[in-house]
Amino acid sequence: MKLTITRRLTLFYCVILSIFLTVVEGSLYFIHEYVDDANTKLSLSSSVMNSVEYIHYENEVISLDNAFPTYVGGTLIGIFNEEGRRIKGNIPVSFSSISFKEGTYQLKKVDKDYYLIYDHHLIFSHSQSLWIRGIAIRGSRTSLMTHYLRIASLILPVLLIAILWMGYFMTKRALMPIVDISKDVSSIRKVDDLSKRLRVGEVEDELSQLSYEINEMLGEIEASFIHEKQFYGDVSHELKTPVAIIQTECESLMEDGHEEVERIHEQAIKMGRIINQMLLLSRTHHKIEKEEIDLSLLFLSEVEQMREIADKKEIVIKSDIEEGILYYGDEVMLMRMLMNLLDNAIKYQEEKGVINVRLYKDKEIVLIVEDQGIGMSDEEKQHFFDRFYRGKGRYLSEGSGMGMAIVKWIIEKHQGSIEVESSLGKGTKITVKL
Repeated sequence: MKLTITRRLTLFYCVILSIFLTVVEGSLYFIHEYVDDANTKLSLSSSVMNSVEYIHYENEVISLDNAFPTYVGGTLIGIFNEEGRRIKGNIPVSFSSISFKEGTYQLKKVDKDYYLIYDHHLIFSHSQSLWIRGIAIRGSRTSLMTHYLRIASLILPVLLIAILWMGYFMTKRALMPIVDISKDVSSIRKVDDLSKRLRVGEVEDELSQLSYEINEMLGEIEASFIHEKQFYGDVSHELKTPVAIIQTECESLMEDGHEEVERIHEQAIKMGRIINQMLLLSRTHHKIEKEEIDLSLLFLSEVEQMREIADKKEIVIKSDIEEGILYYGDEVMLMRMLMNLLDNAIKYQEEKGVINVRLYKDKEIVLIVEDQGIGMSDEEKQHFFDRFYRGKGRYLSEGSGMGMAIVKWIIEKHQGSIEVESSLGKGTKITVKL
């Protein structure tokens, strides 16, 4: 299960709230126990001490009022002589055997209950004295706190669930703008349309400010792309006509056998290719024309054409293309993609080498172009798809350094992916998935 921010926040304050309520209820319980115990002791000692007024000593004779209280507010009171024999009261025999201790609280367990015992030594003369003993059950007093704890034990779990439920939905609602931002960004990325903007919330908070700042950034990026496309387009159009004239004039002069003119013609052709590629890249944000095509036949045809170029270097192109693979895409662009991949493989392939081309359909359509050429270092692989980038030792070969940038752009336009595996001296394997 995906642990979203909403769930993490809910879990966090669930733990905090549970700990808080546990500490509060536990503290109240112990406070209640302490207060109740203190009240029991106070009531017990007060009952014992108040019973003294019912005992009289005159002419060396001890007498008790008939109204002597043997039970006061939950406290049993009994009178004992020095030998421990009970004189008055209903103190159980099991408590009579406990030794007397002046002004001390003693604790005795009987069955499941605990009892507090308090003794007071009443001395009349050297030979005459009495012990007054009080007994009260510990925690016998009921109070509002006792009722509260019982009710709290039932209410708090329900209250906790209710708070968590409300907290979850409040957090989810508060973070909804983040979900909207994510959806909007994903939509912009998928349709490749930088003119779109994020929704900005009506409430002015941090998230609406974030949306505003992202929109500002998108505007700057869009402007940058527009300027770049305009630059490529303007430069390409300005150069295309003069280069075409140079090519035409060179072809006329070449008939007279001028070798210098032939070299100029070759460079003009190369410049023309670069201009055409720049024009193509300047249209990267234009919509492509998609239709259902037989990818197998298209790639077979392109492989056959590229074999003519490969034969000049005695390079063999082996193909393993599964039949009947249909795909909804731009036919011209897909043909250009394979042409650039094979052209790149031929350029950096040793003579009499082998290039393998494989096309098959699994869950996706997979195209593999693998050569046995010079390969690339890890550093070169990082810049493999950069415009105008050419690796070390590749400047002597033909090419503009834009072919792989175009390949990547075509694949992205078709929502595909491309992977490159290569190492120096061991060739390169390029895998395209559509």
